[in-house]
Amino acid sequence: MEQAPYEVVARLFGIADDYWFLIVARYYQIDLLEVPLTKFLDLILAWCREVVHDENEWERFLYELAEPLPGRREVSERAVEMEGEGFLVAMNTLRRS
Repeated sequence: MEQAPYEVVARLFGIADDYWFLIVARYYQIDLLEVPLTKFLDLILAWCREVVHDENEWERFLYELAEPLPGRREVSERAVEMEGEGFLVAMNTLRRS
């Protein structure tokens, strides 16, 4: 797995928590708590793929995996730029004081 967005990592950890005993049973030969994080996430995603058989369901699963988490909103690039500009103005004002 390449660098996954926060939402994907959080959801994969949630899946690992919900289905821990099934996942551990599937990968009994691996100490899941000792593998690197990326390998751990790969194994959780691989377990999910084994469970979701239908191709359309798998595509939907992947889409939902990356959806924004509840309570989080997407911020536009313009909003980030405006916030950054406001910060710079505030810093320049403080420097002049």
